[in-house]
Amino acid sequence: MDNSVSSIELLARLFNQSLRKRGFTRAIHRAMNPSECSGIMHQDFGVVGLVVAGELALEFYESSQSYGTGEEFTLPANTYFQATAGDEGAQLLIAKKRAHLASTTESLEEV
Repeated sequence: MDNSVSSIELLARLFNQSLRKRGFTRAIHRAMNPSECSGIMHQDFGVVGLVVAGELALEFYESSQSYGTGEEFTLPANTYFQATAGDEGAQLLIAKKRAHLASTTESLEEV
């Protein structure tokens, strides 16, 4: 088996295990094609994501940030943004803030 595949699986598993403690739902997988752009989006809830493969650029009103494989990103609730995949696309794991915890993005102890 390719070592990069096993390290990606480990990365995804560790990310999913940490979500509940931090107040997020189980992650869903999202694939973006090379250079695919989401258009302007808005979410009523906070989001945490992990770039599993490829690159992702997030653009906000006055700033932008790029993320590569293994890097985590957050989107606060009520934020307008645009996501664009890199030249080789992007594989993402994305989780949203649980409704009763929407007012915070701090880490929480497991219940």
